[in-house]
Formats: sequence, C-alpha cells, structure tokens
Amino acid sequence: HAEEIARVVGVSEQVELNGESAAIELALDVAQRGKILGREPDGIEERDLSGFVDGTENPKGRHRQEVALVGDEDPEFKGGSYIHVQKYAHNLSKWHRLPVKKQEDIIGRTKQDNIEYESEDKPLTSHIKRVNLKDADGKSMEILRQSMPYGSLKEQGLMFISNCRTPEHFEKMLHSMMFGDGAGNHDHLMHFTKAMTGSSFFAPALDFMLQFDE
Repeated sequence: HAEEIARVVGVSEQVELNGESAAIELALDVAQRGKILGREPDGIEERDLSGFVDGTENPKGRHRQEVALVGDEDPEFKGGSYIHVQKYAHNLSKWHRLPVKKQEDIIGRTKQDNIEYESEDKPLTSHIKRVNLKDADGKSMEILRQSMPYGSLKEQGLMFISNCRTPEHFEKMLHSMMFGDGAGNHDHLMHFTKAMTGSSFFAPALDFMLQFDE
C-alpha cells in the first residue's frame, strides 16, 4: 500500500530508505504529527524529506514583493527578480541515523512543532544561524524561496529556488553556509546534503519586455 499512502500525502514517488519505504515512513510521521497538533496532515508540502518544515522564514504579504522584486534603486530593471536555482541530494540514511535532538541542533529549530531556538541557544553551526544574516545597516538579508522535495530509488533531495531584488543576499547566505563565519563555524547541514546543480538567472519585469515588442 505504499503507493496509496504516497498519493494521499503528496509524495509523487516511492523512495527507498534503509530497506523501508520513505513514503510510508513520511506518511506515518505526518499523520502522527497531525494527531498530536490537532490538525489534518495537509501540510506535507511544507516539509523537506529531512522531516523539518521548510521556508518558515519566508516573507509574508506585501513584504514578499519588497524582498523579491527590484525596486527604485535600479529603475531600468524595476520589477525584475534575481533567481538562483539549486538541486540538492540528501544523504537520508545518514541523516535519519541521528537522534532527533541532534537533527534539531543542526537545523536550529524543533522538528515536530517547528519552534525556532532562541538566539542564544542556536549552535553557531546550525543552518538557521548561518543563513539568517544582516547587512551593514543591521537589516535582515531576506530572500523569497520555494522548494520541492523529490525522490527516486537512487536519489532523494530538494529542488530550491530563491528570488530576490539583489543577488547579494543569496550569495552571502551560500558563502556563510559553505565557509562559515571565519572562525570555522560552517553549516553542519552540509554534512548531510550536497548541491548537484546550480544556476543563476535574471527575470525582467513584463514592462521591460514589452518595450521591445514591435
């Protein structure tokens, strides 16, 4: 019944993990979490195959446009967006051998109820610590992100897309993840996943494109 469970929870393909179907494991995990939290397990799209909610820090409401679209600082390209796309392959068998508390320390957030650690409690090597950056003026360097888990018998991971009014925010985050803070504190999540591909684009606004329409 693995295929039926996968269909119900939105997993498009059955993936193999430590001799068991990851679709079954994930479905049971989501069902149990929904029962505990008093809600239906409809939010599977929000969780990576690691079991953690993904995209919690995304901007909300009108602030999404402020983060994702070029503004008055670059009038010629106003309304466009800098896009970065990456495909990550996870080592899920290695990840799931970790105790949940160790996983939570690596992310910087609780797994089941998605509560972010207090700032002073986040390890310097946690994913959240390494990507929650501020600019020279003390403002958060935000991106609008979207991700989608994928999986086959051979490979499981995450497709990731970042949109931002500037390429600097994503580039700074990536540098912080890989090279750390200069004191050896890099993102320990990278011990369990690796980028297989990476691409950068600029998507101009429709108004910009229409000026070339004759």
